[in-house]
Amino acid sequence: MLWCGNVTETVTGKGKLYLATVEDLFSRRLLGYAMSEDHDAARECKDNGSGP
Repeated sequence: MLWCGNVTETVTGKGKLYLATVEDLFSRRLLGYAMSEDHDAARECKDNGSGP
């Protein structure tokens, strides 16, 4: 099992949003995600149990 994480910044009309994702590279399955107005989305993805 090999997991990969990514944080993407998206600019909206109301400001920036950050999307953090965790994916299993072998099955290409999305394991978890989190969205935040702060750059802490990656931490939230781990804290809520949806990530590694």
